[in-house]
Amino acid sequence: MRKYTRNLLWALLVLPAAYCPQPAAQADWPRFRGPNGSGVDPAANTPASFSAKDINWKIDLPGVGHSSPVIVGKKIFLTCSQTDGSVRYLYCLDLDNGKTLWKKEYPSRGFKQHDYNSFSSASAVVDGDKVYFTFIAPEAYTVYCVGQDGSDKWTYDMGRWESMHGCGCSPMVVDDLLIVPNDQDGPNASLVALDKVTGSQRWRNPRKTAKNSAAASTPCIFTPKNGAAQLITSSCSGVMGLDPKTGKTIWEVGDAMPFRAVGSPLATDSIVVATCGEGAAGSHRGCVAIKPGSEDGTAAKVLFKMPAEPSYPYVPSAIIDGQNMFLWSDQGAVTCVSLASGKPVWQEKLKSPLGKPEFFSSPIITGKKLYNISKKGEVICLAVGDKFEELGRSTLDDTCYATPAVVGDKLIIRTATHLLSVGK
Repeated sequence: MRKYTRNLLWALLVLPAAYCPQPAAQADWPRFRGPNGSGVDPAANTPASFSAKDINWKIDLPGVGHSSPVIVGKKIFLTCSQTDGSVRYLYCLDLDNGKTLWKKEYPSRGFKQHDYNSFSSASAVVDGDKVYFTFIAPEAYTVYCVGQDGSDKWTYDMGRWESMHGCGCSPMVVDDLLIVPNDQDGPNASLVALDKVTGSQRWRNPRKTAKNSAAASTPCIFTPKNGAAQLITSSCSGVMGLDPKTGKTIWEVGDAMPFRAVGSPLATDSIVVATCGEGAAGSHRGCVAIKPGSEDGTAAKVLFKMPAEPSYPYVPSAIIDGQNMFLWSDQGAVTCVSLASGKPVWQEKLKSPLGKPEFFSSPIITGKKLYNISKKGEVICLAVGDKFEELGRSTLDDTCYATPAVVGDKLIIRTATHLLSVGK
C-alpha cells in the first residue's frame, strides 16, 4: 500500500511537467509570401519600426535579385544573380547569424528583359528535405531540385521562354507535386506539375497567350469548408480552379482579368481574390473576388469587381485579414476593402520624404501590423483595422523589390545588395 502511495505521489508530481504546454515552434516561411502565399503570420510580433542598432545581422549579397527569402527551421534559402546574368546562385544561410552554410553556382547568360526585372526574381520553395527553384534564359526555363544539404537531386527543362518582361512567377508545392507556372508569350505557355521526388511531368495544363501578357503570379490552394482542395491560378486569360492531382480545369472566369496578372491570387475557405494590371496607365487595373465553382458542376460566381483605377495594385499582391482585404498600390495608395460588400472601408495615399513612393514588394501582415517596402527602401508599417493608422517607418538605405519573410518575431529583408534580420 505504501509502495502504491509513493508511486501515486510520484505520478502526480511528474504529470504537470509531462503535460506542461511547450513553446510553439517558430512557423516556417517556405514559399513566396509564406504558407499558401497568404503573406500572413498572425502570431508574429515584429517591430513597427527599427534603426541600424536594431538589426540582428546584415550581410552583403554577391549579386542582385528580386526573389524573396524562404525559411525552414534555421535555414534561409535565397536565389541571386550577377547583374549581367552570367552566374546565378542558390544560397543557404544560417537564420541566427546570416552566415553562408553553402552555395551553388549556375553559369548562364543575360538577355534583354524589362528594366525593373532581375535574373533571379522567382523565389524558391522548400518542402521536406528538398529545395526547388527556377532560372530562365530564352532557350531554357529550368527547374532545379537540391537537398537541404546542397546535394543535386534533379533538373527539368520546361523548354523555351518567350517574354519581353522576363520571368517573375515562383513554384509552389501541393502534396507530392511541384507546381511550376509557365505563363509566357510563347507556345510553351502552361501550368505544369512535376513529381517532387523524380522531377518527371505528372500533368500539363496549356494556357492561352496574348502578346506581352506573360503572367508573374504564383498559384495558391483553395480549401473549402466542404469539398476538395483546388489549385488557384491567374493569368491574362482569367482566374481558374484546377484539380491539383490531374490538372483538370474545374472552373474558369475569363472576363474578370483583362490585363496581365503580376500579383498572386489569394484564397480563404470561401472566396478567391485576384488582381491584374498593365503598364504605367493607372486606369488599367483590376481586382476581382470570386466564389469558386465545384466539381459537381456549380459555376463560379463573381462576387464583386473593384473599379479599374490607379488606387489599386498592378505589381503588389493583395492581402486578407479576417473580413477585410488590403490593396497596396504601386503608387502608394492603400485601401481597406470589406470582403462582404466589396466597398472601401478606408483609403489613404501615402507620402514619403524620400520622394514619390513606388512599390514592387507585396504587403505582409504580422499580428495586426501591415507592412510594405518601397523601391527606395522605406519600410512602412500600418495598423490592420477599420481605420487608417500609421505605426512606424524605417529606412533600409538601399533599393528594394523583394517581399520580406517572417519567422518567429523576425523580419528577414532582402534589398538590392543585402540580406538582413530585424526583430527579437
